[in-house]
Amino acid sequence: MDIIAMTRELAKAIVSDEIYTKYIDAKTAVEKDSGLTKMTDELEKLRQEYFACYETDPGKGAELEEQFKDLYDEIMVNDTMKTFNFARQELNDTMTYVIGILNMSVNGHDPETCEPDISAGGCSGDCSGCSGC
Repeated sequence: MDIIAMTRELAKAIVSDEIYTKYIDAKTAVEKDSGLTKMTDELEKLRQEYFACYETDPGKGAELEEQFKDLYDEIMVNDTMKTFNFARQELNDTMTYVIGILNMSVNGHDPETCEPDISAGGCSGDCSGCSGC
């Protein structure tokens, strides 16, 4: 089996894993939550209004920024959004770990025993494998 075929097998394993399934379920729940959708649409509207006026009308910009922060905070405490953010972070951590193993391996570490430090964003300490921190 060549490296590309093996990568495709790894991808199949990842998307059939429970972590990925939880992420997809949480993403679907966010998309189906009409109240959350309404809030995120309003957040985007506030963002656009802010960028349209922040330089020409600083007072209006500050007011929009405050409204944006309040709505953002409300979105972030929504149970559906919290579940989604947790599932997304779990998937991101898993992918960072997998990529860390690959990165460390191609930089001379034993793929059977190397342990990427995902608390550092998966950084192996060897900058040759990425575009920097």
